[in-house]
Amino acid sequence: MSDEETRKAEMLKHLEDALNKVKQAEDAESQALALSLMPLDDMRAAAHLMVALNPGPGPGTLACDDYLIRELATWFKTRFFSWVDAPPCGFCGANNPRGGAHMGTPTPEERSHGAGRVEVYTCSVCDQQTRFPRFNSQRKLLESRRGRCGEWANAFLLCCRAAGLDARYVYDVTDHVWVEYW
Repeated sequence: MSDEETRKAEMLKHLEDALNKVKQAEDAESQALALSLMPLDDMRAAAHLMVALNPGPGPGTLACDDYLIRELATWFKTRFFSWVDAPPCGFCGANNPRGGAHMGTPTPEERSHGAGRVEVYTCSVCDQQTRFPRFNSQRKLLESRRGRCGEWANAFLLCCRAAGLDARYVYDVTDHVWVEYW
């Protein structure tokens, strides 16, 4: 296979992976699970209140869904999902791994939740190893509630779609992803 064919095959794999994440977010059972975890009634009430307090029309006037996405993003970022650079030790709880992570092989259980890779950290306090599977299953991410941009985007996309908001998954070839609402 030529270099160009290899690059095309890699790009196609990335696009298929992104499409699969969008499909997950449209799954009715996944959305029902997300809805069971979200205080959506409270968020909608807050959004309606903001609309009442900020009547339009006019430049800069926000619609109810605009306030809802603000409520959802705030809840997601402050009360639901945790950003993880390096996980705390799973044994002693210390937050100081020795050196960087090395890559481990996903277990069958981790693979069943879409983990194609696992970072393994060694604790500088107790010398135990903590695994950080990079899950791609949105349902598993609703359970683990932690990750970096990929996990964050996967879980947040599901929450947006479950709330009935128009959102899209954006993939950047520099190894970054995010969710956009419109």
